[in-house]
Amino acid sequence: MRSRTLRAIFGISNSILICTVIVSTVVALPVDCASAAPVHPLFLDRLNYQAGQFPYGVCAADFDGDGTADLAVSRDWTDPQIYILKGHGDGTFQAGHTYSLNNAASAIAGADVNGDHVPDIVVIVRLSNAVAVLLNNGDGTFQAPAYYNTGYGPTSLTETDLDGDGDIDIAVGDAGYTAGGGDSLSVLLNNGNGTFATAVRYDCGGPQWSVTSGDFDGDGDIDLVAGTGRDSIAVFMNAGSGTFGAPTKYFADSGFMYTCTGDFDGDGKLDLAAVNQNEFGIGDTLRVLMNNGDGSFRPGAKYLYDQGATKLIAADVDGDSRIDVITSNLRNPGSVQVFIGNGDGTFQPPLFFAAQAFANDVCAVDIDKDGDLDLVTANFFANTASILFNFTNYICGDLNGWNGGPDLEDLAYLINHLFHSTAAPLPLEAGNIDGDGVLDVADVVYLIDYLYFDGSKPTCK
Repeated sequence: MRSRTLRAIFGISNSILICTVIVSTVVALPVDCASAAPVHPLFLDRLNYQAGQFPYGVCAADFDGDGTADLAVSRDWTDPQIYILKGHGDGTFQAGHTYSLNNAASAIAGADVNGDHVPDIVVIVRLSNAVAVLLNNGDGTFQAPAYYNTGYGPTSLTETDLDGDGDIDIAVGDAGYTAGGGDSLSVLLNNGNGTFATAVRYDCGGPQWSVTSGDFDGDGDIDLVAGTGRDSIAVFMNAGSGTFGAPTKYFADSGFMYTCTGDFDGDGKLDLAAVNQNEFGIGDTLRVLMNNGDGSFRPGAKYLYDQGATKLIAADVDGDSRIDVITSNLRNPGSVQVFIGNGDGTFQPPLFFAAQAFANDVCAVDIDKDGDLDLVTANFFANTASILFNFTNYICGDLNGWNGGPDLEDLAYLINHLFHSTAAPLPLEAGNIDGDGVLDVADVVYLIDYLYFDGSKPTCK
């Protein structure tokens, strides 16, 4: 971009522009980056995409094999479909195909269930008491759904190799709220070709609102953990062939329980986090359970946050190699909360980032290929999917965040912000070119010197 002239952008000579910038210091107010920016830049920008009526769940995978993340959104109630958004790799999407289901959908995941190295779609069809599998044709289009019965009122799923044969099986948490009742965990083993055996159901003694998986006892087999609606977390240890015994239960807090797994203290063992959702989101807590190394757990830290959690995931979103915890929430009016991990099993106070009305699901994926994990939410009452862009790995001088700058467009962006009150850099630190902690005209001069007079490289603070 250095071959483009300042005259082409501003219609004036280089020297006149520099003089204008210096004189203009009397009208350009400096911005203190330290006081204006959050402690963690994280999710400072958001795009919303229409996703049809009542989007319930969302997942991300490279469905069409072009090296960029695509999205699949499940729809509930009046328009039971799967809606595909094809990613461009820069954080933007275009509408793709829709696929009809025979009833209201909920949780959704992308996984290669037939071993052809492209991700298929697995989705809960909750009012049909079933899970649907849509096989990928290899180009991001999908075959008609195949339905497999589960227990009553399925709400959540996890996809993993439960019997150790190298293919992806499915475990489903059943809440038991449809006709027939019953609270169970349904395990559907893969036949090896993307079809599934009849579900085996395991009694949980309470409705299963979430299910996740991991090797908790270090024996090489994948175990299961379910969050109930009755004040507890149920851990099912794998017998080694995809079969499970009676669960061990750990008391948590009242309300519907959502769970995730991660090594929160860096000891190489998977710990648990659970969050409860009480009525109106009052008294909600995040509770951590630490792994003793043998698949049993002890109580860890507890955090109050009152946002009405709808999903819980674990991921390193700030790039410090420590696992963080993220919740999607139904309140304010829809949001995500990020609990930054300290690496010792404790977390910092939650950071709040707005989504749209009733953020019902969340997943973490690098949407724009900048090396950090962005967040995607399904917003039930807004009929949208929100992309929350992560700015942890910002490039110093890339003020517009578009093309890895700094370049002439970034110079124009900075001048317009300082002298015409246009949008601020994201994050603000990206515009502090000279690294003095203040965003002002000196940064403009520094950037001009770097771009056109072989000056020093930008060094943000």
